[in-house]
Amino acid sequence: GDFAGIELLEGLTSNLFVIYKDGTLRTAKCELVLEGYARSLVLKAARQLGLEYNVQEQIMLQDAVDGKWAEVFVTSSVRLVLPVTSVVVPEYSVDQTGNGNARSSSYRGIWTRDNDVSDEKSYAARVYEEILNAELFREC
Repeated sequence: GDFAGIELLEGLTSNLFVIYKDGTLRTAKCELVLEGYARSLVLKAARQLGLEYNVQEQIMLQDAVDGKWAEVFVTSSVRLVLPVTSVVVPEYSVDQTGNGNARSSSYRGIWTRDNDVSDEKSYAARVYEEILNAELFREC
């Protein structure tokens, strides 16, 4: 499947973060998504750790297929930071009844986290640890 032009923004109840292989953390512009308290904590933690992040560059699905992603995690008020180990997309087939509906009959993996990224040294783990250890929770 061709994923050119498909930008990823957020989940239904979570914000999306992708670490590219150049070390840059990307997340959607705040004008395009719900800001979210956990999202703001992650950005503060990244800043305090001196980690580079970019909210201007888009997260493109094609970048996953092209092998540009190193790590993915989502944030929410319930789980704070949750690492993602794989990304799958539905493969659609055209409904042969003639009503024009497409339906998903299977899923295809387009990205899987490298085995050499351990949970202890992951970007998500460092940010999570910084949030818990720092006094970020008091900055309301």
